[in-house]
Amino acid sequence: MQKSVCRSRFLPSISNSLPVRAWCAVAIVMVMAVGMAMVSGILAWIAQSDAEAVNTAGSMRMATYRINYLVVKQENRPAQTPANAQALANQSTNHESQVQSQPQIQPEIQSQQLSPNDALSRSIPASQPIDSHLSKDELLATLTQDMQSRLAQLAHYEQSQGNRDNQINQQIDTIRQIWTTELQPALETSVREGNSDALYAISLRYIDNVDKLVKQIQTRNEHRQSLQQNLQIGALLLTIIIMLAGLHEMQQNVLIPVGQLRKATQQFGKGEDTSVNVAGYEEFNELGDSFNQMTSTLKAYQNNLEAEVAKKTYHLTQSNQALTLLYDFAKQLNQQPVAYARLQVLIEQFGAVLPNFDISLCLHDANLHNDNFKDAMAMHSLGIRDKRHLGRSFCHPAHCQTCDIKHDEGVWVYPINSLQTQWGELLVKPRHHHGKGIRKQPQPTNSATSQKPSPINRITLLDEQNWQNFADSQEPFFDENELLNTLANLIGLMFAGKKQREQEHQLILSEERNTMARELHDSLAQSLSYLKMQVSMLTTLLKDNQNPNNHKIEQVLSQTKDGLNGAYSQLRELLATFRLKIEEGSFDTALAQAGDEFANKGGFAVHLDNRLMSINLTATEQVDLLQITREALSNINRHAQAKNAHISLSQNQQGVVSLHIQDDGVGLQPKDDGQHHYGMTIMQERSHSLGGECQINNVLPHGTAVRVQFLPQAFQQKIE
Repeated sequence: MQKSVCRSRFLPSISNSLPVRAWCAVAIVMVMAVGMAMVSGILAWIAQSDAEAVNTAGSMRMATYRINYLVVKQENRPAQTPANAQALANQSTNHESQVQSQPQIQPEIQSQQLSPNDALSRSIPASQPIDSHLSKDELLATLTQDMQSRLAQLAHYEQSQGNRDNQINQQIDTIRQIWTTELQPALETSVREGNSDALYAISLRYIDNVDKLVKQIQTRNEHRQSLQQNLQIGALLLTIIIMLAGLHEMQQNVLIPVGQLRKATQQFGKGEDTSVNVAGYEEFNELGDSFNQMTSTLKAYQNNLEAEVAKKTYHLTQSNQALTLLYDFAKQLNQQPVAYARLQVLIEQFGAVLPNFDISLCLHDANLHNDNFKDAMAMHSLGIRDKRHLGRSFCHPAHCQTCDIKHDEGVWVYPINSLQTQWGELLVKPRHHHGKGIRKQPQPTNSATSQKPSPINRITLLDEQNWQNFADSQEPFFDENELLNTLANLIGLMFAGKKQREQEHQLILSEERNTMARELHDSLAQSLSYLKMQVSMLTTLLKDNQNPNNHKIEQVLSQTKDGLNGAYSQLRELLATFRLKIEEGSFDTALAQAGDEFANKGGFAVHLDNRLMSINLTATEQVDLLQITREALSNINRHAQAKNAHISLSQNQQGVVSLHIQDDGVGLQPKDDGQHHYGMTIMQERSHSLGGECQINNVLPHGTAVRVQFLPQAFQQKIE
């Protein structure tokens, strides 16, 4: 749908959003207000010394008058002739008219005019006549110092920040030059010689230049006031413009779109075909798009509702067939132990029921979240096996992170959970995405997600052509999400039953071995203890008997004692073996604890690399593997003199389990009589009981290697 977006002519570069535009207008007004306040404050701060400068310049005129007055008085004649008095009066009148033109500084100037000279007031007591006690030199020094201090104040004012002006500087320099080169020499001459005519003429010209300076300072102050007023007027006009622009935008981008939406809502309530073309702020544009999409969706849903109902009815038979298949599978799995071959058939048959889905089953150890170096096992349906040439396979954990099946886009993940244990994931990927029918697509999840994935895009509508041909569609229209959840639950129950049977078998085996251990302890262990006591008593008696053949008898007794001690130690290890049991789900822990135990006993390092999933082994197989490992570590402890022992446990693609134990000790001694190598026979017998073989060989440059290989029972069962 074509839409013209209304852009403001005042704010063309700002985002077409109501909050953004509003905040921009507020920000501009705030910036102008703050800026205007700052400019006004700066101008007021700069101009705060203008009145003082005008007063200082005016006081220089009064100081000039006092100079003439005191000089004339010093000559003992009237202070001024009528003509001179009239000229000074005219100058004073001109000065007062200049001061009155600047009201804000007039009071200070008037106060300065009415007060006596500051320097003279400080140096001459008020109770005495101004010239009653001053000599000529003192009078000359006082008047000179007073005028120079006023000139210094003006120079300091003009050099301050914001007051530097070339014309005013030149005028101050002119006044200073007249004072230095003309007025001050004339003052000295008048005071010493008593002739004030030249001083009077120079004073008139000096006062004229002072008046010019006052005029320049006044003009600059008026200019600053005008600038401040113009800035305030400009800020006011700009604020009014922004308000008018905001009202215009409010009319075009808010009120008009709201009216369009209100009218469309009324038409939609009457059942009319309604669509709106909103041209305003982004929020109203999105609201208009949502309104149009809602009306289109509701209309399409209403037109296709009957087709959806008919389509569901058509595929009801297919749904019943799938449920029957699940029931048969559950019945079969409850009647016999789990078999990976049967599980592979289950995945293939279920993939045939859902031909538009590729199904993969990934199994890993129950403790994968704590031990992430375990290998995993994968099974695939016929469709994915034909495309990728994959059957049952074992995966290295590093490959799981880059698996193109697990991380493919659109894959549904169903965790295999039971008894608070996760055994793996069921990975399902739809082959086609036609957008037909009612589809429940769970989001891809990991093992930490809930049992039932959350569906998205629950309703995808049909057009009339698809409604006519829905009978030929190969898409499953029953609730495949529930079926796949049920399949994942069945597989979880299989492993739960397997785990329960293993626990029962371990319990029975543990009880039998405990019984045998008690019998051995009560019979053979007691007998060996009695024989050790008898040998000790016989040794004591021989020490008291002085027989020349005692040394031979003691040698025989020593050998007998060593044999009894060895037999007693082996009996204790045998009793510990009988009492050995694997706690729930702790085969990996028991294997690691065995390595730590013998490492502490023998003082050698044990390196364990266990990549075998314990769920692939029965309870008996786990115990036999653990006993073979313990026996090999015991031999390393007693005979090998090794520093390192390496234990590796893995499973190949055919399911064959390999146990490899290697040390860096002295190796097998060819001349050994075999007296202390009963453990090798025990390892051979346990390997044969597993249906495998055990090989014990020397390795180069030194050391011994034990390799056991067998096929677990879970991979030996056949499909009936």
